[in-house]
Amino acid sequence: MRAAALMVLTVALAACGGTEEPIPEEEGVFVPVPSPEDLEVPADSFDTFPEADSLALDSLIVEDSVQVTEAPAPSFAPFLAQFKQALQTGDVEAFAAEGVDVWVLANDPAFQQQVLAAPPDQYSREGTRRETWVVVGFDVEGNVVPEDEADTESGLGLVFDVVDGAYRLVRVDMAG
Repeated sequence: MRAAALMVLTVALAACGGTEEPIPEEEGVFVPVPSPEDLEVPADSFDTFPEADSLALDSLIVEDSVQVTEAPAPSFAPFLAQFKQALQTGDVEAFAAEGVDVWVLANDPAFQQQVLAAPPDQYSREGTRRETWVVVGFDVEGNVVPEDEADTESGLGLVFDVVDGAYRLVRVDMAG
C-alpha cells in the first residue's frame, strides 16, 4: 500500500515538474500477509462459540437476564361470536376498550344488522388487529335500502385488537 502511495506521489510530482528521481519499487516497504499456517490459534479457542443451529434470536439472551415470553394471541372467531351476541343484547360496551364511543353501533339498527351479517373472513387481518367496514345504503327519503338501490351511503369501520390479553373494540370510524 505504501509502495502504491509512493508511486502516486512520484507521478504527481512528475506531472508538476518535480526534479526528484522516482524511488525504485524494490526500496518500498512490503509487509507480507501471514499464511493460515503461520497463525497460532489455540485449538480450544472455538469451544466457547455456540453451534450454528443454536444461533436463533431467542438463544442469544443472556442467562442472567429475564426472559420475556409473549402469550399467544387469542382466537378472533369466538370473540366475534360473543361480540355479536352482546350487540344483540345491548351489552356491546363490555367488549370495547376504555374510551371507545360505541353509541352509533349500540343505537343504529341498520349498522347492527350489517355487523351481525359480516362473517369472520370479512375482517381484514394485520398481526392481531382485525378490521372491517360495513356500509348502509339510504334512499332519498332516508330509508335503509340495499346498497345497489341507494342514493347515499354511510359506512362504519370497526377495529378490534388485543388489549390486556383479550380482543376489544378499539376504534369506531364513521364515513359518509
